[in-house]
Amino acid sequence: MKKKILGLLMTLSLTITVAACGSESSNVTNEEIQQEEQTSDISTKEDVSTQKENSTEEDALKAASEAEIEGDLVIALGDQQADVFLWKVAQAKGFINDEFTEDNISVEVQSFAGGPAVFEAVKAGSVQVGIAAFDPVINNAASGADVVIIADTGSYKDAYPIIVRKDSGITNIKELEGHSVAVTAGSYRHNALLTALDSVGLSSSDIEMFNLPNSDILTAIQSGETDAAVVSISNYEAVSEYADIIDYVDEYKGTDLVLGAERSFVEQYPNTTARLLRVVKRTTDWMIENREESMEIFAEAVGLDSPEKAASFYDSMVFGLSYDTDSMKNAISSTIEFDLENDILTNAPDVDALLDDTYFKLAGIEGR
Repeated sequence: MKKKILGLLMTLSLTITVAACGSESSNVTNEEIQQEEQTSDISTKEDVSTQKENSTEEDALKAASEAEIEGDLVIALGDQQADVFLWKVAQAKGFINDEFTEDNISVEVQSFAGGPAVFEAVKAGSVQVGIAAFDPVINNAASGADVVIIADTGSYKDAYPIIVRKDSGITNIKELEGHSVAVTAGSYRHNALLTALDSVGLSSSDIEMFNLPNSDILTAIQSGETDAAVVSISNYEAVSEYADIIDYVDEYKGTDLVLGAERSFVEQYPNTTARLLRVVKRTTDWMIENREESMEIFAEAVGLDSPEKAASFYDSMVFGLSYDTDSMKNAISSTIEFDLENDILTNAPDVDALLDDTYFKLAGIEGR
């Protein structure tokens, strides 16, 4: 009997010892698990917090945009037929719709022969935001348009060639003297051509200048009605069979492409304007990373028969959204000074009034 009791006590003792050991092992594991779970929770909370912060900023801008609109809003964007990638890509990739499709905002893109026509439409109130070089914005502001520059979208390099008919015998800018040259008056190309002529001691009076829109310039080159012209590099691709490049006007006067807007529109809809700039930012970022598809979109939009013909224009562009007030002020001031000296302008617009980074700041875009 004593042996049985002793056996039971030993068994019980062993069971308790094993259970205690098992319990101790389990407690250590649970502590480790709890630590891992806590660490994971902190990390997850940080990720969620960041996402919420970004989402909150976007939602706040959208909410502010919705609050400033009564009823439906239609925004007309001014595009250039052969000189601009931006709106073509934004439309083709659905970036505009992505931003505004859920709102009572509709955005339409209108295509124009060039920058002067774009900003004549802005002046008339039929376009709210247009894209062009500084010159058309300045010229229309000088003639009474109440416009403001809301962003810089990039610059050019070897984008605007001086082309001559193959049978013209012209090989350099100096030899343009006495010949007919077609260019769009009031455009960046016009100003840059005069700068190039001035570099070799010529002026507009030394050539026979024709004021023609892009499409008519190409026809005039093909038919032989003009000996030379200043066009975009993508325009040249369409007439390369008939003409050669002798130089580039942007070697003599550089330019940026800027977004100019109807002041009354952006002041009434500041947050909606900021959302539009976010579309521009998304588009320029995408174009930088997607060269081949960008060329396909551009070639189809402007009627080039192959994407490869869009390569020269794509590679001439430095894409990127920014707002450098001092740099733009200097560019505008020097353009105004040149235009006054060459009778392109008769009065100077207020440079400071042309620049406003309010909407760029609202959009929260880096690059100032």
